[in-house]
Amino acid sequence: MRLKATFTLPYGYAVKTKVLPKSRFEKAGGGTNDYAFWCSARQIIFLRAERQDADRWLDYLHELDHMWVDYKEWLHHQAAAKP
Repeated sequence: MRLKATFTLPYGYAVKTKVLPKSRFEKAGGGTNDYAFWCSARQIIFLRAERQDADRWLDYLHELDHMWVDYKEWLHHQAAAKP
């Protein structure tokens, strides 16, 4: 299964996806027991490479939920900043 490395939502909200081996995943900020995490500051979904494809896909979908919440908040602030 291939995930898009980057996609952009309306108004320029770019989201990246990185699939990393456990050691690099942990250096990126993931905990030893985490399978995935969303970094809102960098707008990156991090996934563990050693997960099975179906599990990684479920992890990805879960992190997209977190991203979606942040995107809506970001979009709200973009609209509020416009005169």
